[in-house]
Amino acid sequence: MSNVINSNNKITDQSNKLDRTTSQARFQIEKVFDDDDDRGGGSINSKKILDKTTSAPLSSSSSTPRLTITNDLKKKVIFGQDSKDFTDVESIINQNVAFHENIGTYDTIEALPHSDHYRNLFSFTVSEPKTRPTLEVLHGTASMPSKLKLASTIDLNSEMISSVMIPNDQPLQREMKPKIEIVKFGWIIGVLIRCVLNIFGVMLFLRLSWVTGQAGIGLACLIIIISTLVTVLTSLSMSAICTNGEVKGGGTYYLISRSLGPEFGGAIGLIFSFVNAVAAAMYTIGFAETVRDILKEYGVKIFGIVIDGESVNVVRVIGVITMTIILGIALIGMRGETIVQITLLITLIASLFDFFIGSLMPVTPYKRRHGFEGYSWKIVKENFGPKFINGETFQHVFGVFFPSVTGILAGANISGNLKNPSKAIPLGTNVAIAITTFVYLAFCVISGCTTHREIPLDYYERRNGSVMQIINCTSRLNDKNCKSGLVYNYQTMKMISAFGPVITAGIFAATLSSALASLVGAPKIFQAVCRDMIFPHLKYFAVGSGKSDEPIRAYFLTYFVAVLFTAIGELNVIAPIISNFFLMTYALVNYACFDASLAKASGWRPGFRYYNKWLALTGAIFCIAVMFIINWWAALITFLVNIGIYLYVRTTKPEINWGSSVQAHTYRRALDATHKLDTIKEHVKNFRPQMLVFTGNPINRPILVDLCSLVTYGRSLMICGNVIIDDPTVNLTYKKDDDGELWLKQRTAKAFYQPVIEPTLRQGAIALLQCVGVGKMRPNVAVLGFKNDWTVNAITSIDYFNIIHDALHLKYGIGILRLQTGLDSSDFFQPDLPDDEDDDDDDDNEESIISSPLRVSKTNNNSTLPQQTDSQILKNTGYNENVSLIMDMFRPKNTLSPIIDVWWLFDDGGLTLLLPYLLRRRKRWRNCRLRIFSCVPGDKNEAERQHVAMASLLTKFRIKYTDLHVLHGLNKQPNECETQKFDQLLQTWHQNNENISTTDESWKITDIELDMNKEKIRRGLNLHEFLVEYSSQSTLIVVTLPIPRKQSISAGLYLAYLDAISYNLPPLLFLRGNQKNVLTYYS
Repeated sequence: MSNVINSNNKITDQSNKLDRTTSQARFQIEKVFDDDDDRGGGSINSKKILDKTTSAPLSSSSSTPRLTITNDLKKKVIFGQDSKDFTDVESIINQNVAFHENIGTYDTIEALPHSDHYRNLFSFTVSEPKTRPTLEVLHGTASMPSKLKLASTIDLNSEMISSVMIPNDQPLQREMKPKIEIVKFGWIIGVLIRCVLNIFGVMLFLRLSWVTGQAGIGLACLIIIISTLVTVLTSLSMSAICTNGEVKGGGTYYLISRSLGPEFGGAIGLIFSFVNAVAAAMYTIGFAETVRDILKEYGVKIFGIVIDGESVNVVRVIGVITMTIILGIALIGMRGETIVQITLLITLIASLFDFFIGSLMPVTPYKRRHGFEGYSWKIVKENFGPKFINGETFQHVFGVFFPSVTGILAGANISGNLKNPSKAIPLGTNVAIAITTFVYLAFCVISGCTTHREIPLDYYERRNGSVMQIINCTSRLNDKNCKSGLVYNYQTMKMISAFGPVITAGIFAATLSSALASLVGAPKIFQAVCRDMIFPHLKYFAVGSGKSDEPIRAYFLTYFVAVLFTAIGELNVIAPIISNFFLMTYALVNYACFDASLAKASGWRPGFRYYNKWLALTGAIFCIAVMFIINWWAALITFLVNIGIYLYVRTTKPEINWGSSVQAHTYRRALDATHKLDTIKEHVKNFRPQMLVFTGNPINRPILVDLCSLVTYGRSLMICGNVIIDDPTVNLTYKKDDDGELWLKQRTAKAFYQPVIEPTLRQGAIALLQCVGVGKMRPNVAVLGFKNDWTVNAITSIDYFNIIHDALHLKYGIGILRLQTGLDSSDFFQPDLPDDEDDDDDDDNEESIISSPLRVSKTNNNSTLPQQTDSQILKNTGYNENVSLIMDMFRPKNTLSPIIDVWWLFDDGGLTLLLPYLLRRRKRWRNCRLRIFSCVPGDKNEAERQHVAMASLLTKFRIKYTDLHVLHGLNKQPNECETQKFDQLLQTWHQNNENISTTDESWKITDIELDMNKEKIRRGLNLHEFLVEYSSQSTLIVVTLPIPRKQSISAGLYLAYLDAISYNLPPLLFLRGNQKNVLTYYS
């Protein structure tokens, strides 16, 4: 026992030499065989070593079992931190820790839970990430490598070996991209400061006083509260989504796309990128207006012209120059941009205090002349109610103010640059909303309680170069410069303040910071959209530059969009435009939270608990209502743009799967509908042919798939069954998503694919017939291909015949499609394999497989999986030149003039007539000729009576047809040629044939059986004559399938009977219902 303790101490001493900054480390044990042949180490069998190896606690205790130490093995122990490359700290331990054989072993290849096991494939940052052993490895179905390597993720504090991994013989070679050094921020700098600066935009200083003057103190506060309510509800929903997993770059786009899917995400990603670029233009225009007013105040001339206070061109010029400077700051990088933001925040805070202090200072003559009276109850009563001037309305005023609160997503927009987005975004955003709302309300009340809404001026001053001009307002009644107050003076905040230049600096800080945040956020969102390849044509803008992966290309694109809107030069024009797009974004954020909560998916586990799905829905409805309140036609345009992008993404169907709530709802709706369907009693008017098609691997029988998919057409169930012949007790392995399912998708066949592994063909077919489907979503029609080689192998032909009996016993309708060339196209293909691939099979196996009409795959001793046909090519032979045309005979591109002949011989409930009718509803078959035939055994008079009856019945069924023929003479003596051909078919199966390879006599055709079925045979041979005469040029023939009565007809005679009827004819479908009505003429 002391030896064990010494061994453990050695391991502990080695581990203490490592840097223990993290509690997790990689612990690898590699068995190294001793090369000393004298001790017999080289003769040790690897399996015996595996049996002796144990994973044991490294600390000894009284409860530890007695250990024995052997010296015939060496162990190599490698320690290294998870987040870095493994450090080459090695310790050669000459003792092998193993439990005594009498006590038992504790070997395991299980792995402890670790975050690497749950990462996406492209999120690994180390060259050898930890991997969880696959189920095949754990279960023992995968091949075991010869060398054994133990690897474990353990906590060094607990000193426990936890798992064993079996890697490949070769070390893992992975090309890792160079690590991108992205700047990361906390919640204060990364979210709080950005949100505050973005919310405190141009509206705070230039339009809040105007909003108060138009709407009054009461209504203005209500506008602020309504706007804040929208942002609060959106922030709660965003917080819930942010805390439901890791948040990557892309901000709001990332949240919506991962919650609602690429359709909504792609639409909102483009729109939100665009609207942020427009917002940058709006804030820049606000800055340019302030600069213009300053230039006007000092009479600055540009090109010899004194700047007018209403000049839009000046705003445009200043705006473009400012936007160019902001672009330069953004291109510096996130660190430089953050320093600028903090500097602007300090300036903004100083201006806020300057305004508050100015409202408490004594009134000067200048302030009194412009309407400032200090805090006055009289002014409060005057300004409390609304008084809209110059044609303004509540909707427009609300639309002008609402962009003031739209900066709540500034922190989320740079989610890729946050240390912990799930924590930083909710905390920083909610705190920013609280701070800014308080400031907005305070400034609204202060301006409304101290300044008149409207006051006339006797004169105003205007500088013309170095000369100050005094303009008399007595004769200028329509001059807006002759009026002041909250409504007419956009510089009211500056007028109230203690020191005007500080407010000017605050305007610069607010406008520039908001413009900078918008110009930085828009490219990052757009880059994330482009990288997700929702819009492949925009992948040019997905490229990042530098160590910080900055979207330089997207920066310039955003700059050009912003410059275009800066050219508008009117702040009140741009503000309502972006309001609707921001509101649409907020509505989708709220709806995403509601939708995810309603779906109740197992992956919806937000860490933020202070949300409610009904509040989220209320927020979404509220946002949409506000959109129409602001501007109804702009709201409609916003909806149309979103719907257009949504439909585009849905049509292009990008190969993206983010596990959205839309997928969860799809599953829930399908499950609820299936349960509801079980409670609904079946009715003939709602009958749908739900088909179980025995295609084998669908790629081998495309004609069968195409015909059945034309009938179902996504409006009824279609399942392609594949019987893989193998022993399921030995090999129960197949790929669920093999090439069959992929081929069906590429073929645009709306069908499911279900393989089964059974030792015989019939057992597999019975399994499919009994178990496929769920509830009322179960097949009711079984469709097979005709067994053209039924004379080759008696055993498989009997199985085929019994499958028809099994389907009828389970009350299935039966469909059997025959082509003279056969349905199995696998003979026309050759696998795209290496030249040295040996694909020669045993002759006996080959015969049994070819004769199986349902088989596509057969496992052998050399492989545990069925043969794959992902890439197959047509054999280059002259015989197969027209194979492709034959395989696509039922494809929509073959636009010939089709003729469908329906030989409704017996009343099977109407299935024989219903399927051709459904086929005619397809585009290609819509104008085809539908000819209906029937036969009677009697004379011409009986045929005429039957013609009248069938015409009346078809009219009641409301089925349009081209021709109706009722033939007679079905019981006449067939011609000699037909009889001789039929006799030749029976030779192989007749009891007098001694070459049949089986000892079972029960299936042989006897003379008694032939005598009992002679009338049936006669009708069949006459029917073939009619088919050749009337339908030899048809595109498709549908014939009522004769029922094989039990104990009355054998497999050989029945298959010969079907072969004689369908011989040398166009594609022929034998069809039989289950004798229940599938047609009705009642409404």
